[in-house]
Amino acid sequence: MRIFKFLLLHTFILTGMAVIVMQHEKISEQENKLLLQQMEIHTLKAQINLMTQTIMMNKMIINEKAISSKAN
Repeated sequence: MRIFKFLLLHTFILTGMAVIVMQHEKISEQENKLLLQQMEIHTLKAQINLMTQTIMMNKMIINEKAISSKAN
């Protein structure tokens, strides 16, 4: 009877450990996905900033051309 209780206790412990390891793996996968999404968001923000700067530069060039054509 003691051996049965001992084996049962070890079975519960090993099962609990296996569940914890599996949950940890799932959490790690989710964290990695979140990090990738954050990187994609930062990349998109950087692209938007570059596009905004390009638009502003183009507007400045257009304004300069308009001013110089009026002066002539």
